[in-house]
Amino acid sequence: MSDINNRSRAKQLVDFNGLHYNFGILPTDINGIIEIDDKVYILFELKLIGNELPRGQRLCFERLVDKIGERSCAVLLIAQHEIYDVEIDIPAAECIVIEWRNHKISYTEGKLIGKTIKEVIDIILEVKGMSNYIL
Repeated sequence: MSDINNRSRAKQLVDFNGLHYNFGILPTDINGIIEIDDKVYILFELKLIGNELPRGQRLCFERLVDKIGERSCAVLLIAQHEIYDVEIDIPAAECIVIEWRNHKISYTEGKLIGKTIKEVIDIILEVKGMSNYIL
């Protein structure tokens, strides 16, 4: 079963033409965000293995998580996948975390690195005393 409400709309690309600004500023998107009771915000971005997060996108996500983190728990997860075929859906829960950010610090080593997004989110919820949300 898929949580995609409208598969044909999900395949429709959003064209950001006309929304470019000076100094290379243009819109970005994020692959996922989970918000629970304004207490926990978990943002995640998925990249094909070997692809880097562009600098502007990284700065946007880091600044957003840092700002939310001033009043709530906010975590950014950068994860990778190996799905090269664009006709195959990417199972976000199974993507492997290669970097995470919390309290204005980014980590590329440690116990959360190499785990799936699902495993990391479950750990965060357990640590925050919110394990009742875990399925």
